Amino acid sequence: MEEQYFFHVISDIPKKVGEHIILDDKHPNGVHKRVYEELETVNDIYNNPEKYKDTELTHKVDVALRELALEKVRKEKYSEYPSRMASLYVSKSYEEAERWGDYFAKLGRPTFGIAKIKVTGRVFEGDAYKCFDGVTDEQENLRMAEIYWQNGANEDGHESIVEILADGDIEIVEMVKDINANTEYKYFELREKPDLKDMDADWFHKKWGVPKDAYLECMTAYLNKETENGWYLCMLGDQIVGGLGVIDNDFHDRKDLSPNVCAVYTEEAHRGQGIAGNLLNLVVENMNKKGISPLYLVTDHTGFYERYGWEFYCMAQGDDEPEQTRLYIHR
Repeated sequence: MEEQYFFHVISDIPKKVGEHIILDDKHPNGVHKRVYEELETVNDIYNNPEKYKDTELTHKVDVALRELALEKVRKEKYSEYPSRMASLYVSKSYEEAERWGDYFAKLGRPTFGIAKIKVTGRVFEGDAYKCFDGVTDEQENLRMAEIYWQNGANEDGHESIVEILADGDIEIVEMVKDINANTEYKYFELREKPDLKDMDADWFHKKWGVPKDAYLECMTAYLNKETENGWYLCMLGDQIVGGLGVIDNDFHDRKDLSPNVCAVYTEEAHRGQGIAGNLLNLVVENMNKKGISPLYLVTDHTGFYERYGWEFYCMAQGDDEPEQTRLYIHR
């Protein structure tokens, strides 16, 4: 394949010169992950449109409806083009990339800098103006997706907003500008950011499969000061990248050992940065200030929690689990 050079705004995850990004059907991008997290909701919308007739859809669901329609049309009629869910968004010029970088930074998105890249793969030059908000009518979404891939002149005469999709083997050749906006990890307990409750509950639900309503119930009780069992977040820009909570019992038979730290999770792309350790230290410090000690947690890991002052205490039998699990204490 022909090698082509472009510029790309490095956002969400930092990259280094010489690093290769492989994007194809087996190596999707972050859009794919975010879209498929909403697949259950999208299917419910299409199967039960009346249920959503007067419901304002979230931005994430809007995007999922759009991208799934775009992908369906691409596979059926435009398979020679790269998938929007397995490609990199690139710019022809440095000036264009700089405008996108400023835009991402203002949105609160982690924005590290602008890189010159070498693309060995497919390229599609589209029009971001044709990126529609998804609706509950699947046929309308498919109609708008067809217009996007046809990429003709806009019916209203609006000038095109060029967006270039590239897949294949993409190499970071040179870092041409550092931006470093919204790139610092920040830690909160939910009472500091109560407006994040729904986003937080949704994030934990998608990581652990526990119903979102169960998380919302616990978080609401915490925000209403009915309990001191709190919820803690690590954010990068406007994204949750790590979190944990505190509940009375994390579904095991030692009900006398309470409260329990639960749902400890760090997004894979951000592991190795000390996020889980910082969250664990934060919850211990916070609970100690409230006079709540010791804390307990159950885990199959060995050697990790010990780094942060936790000690193995005993084995516990998990609810509906065939094997016992390790229970730790922080005194």
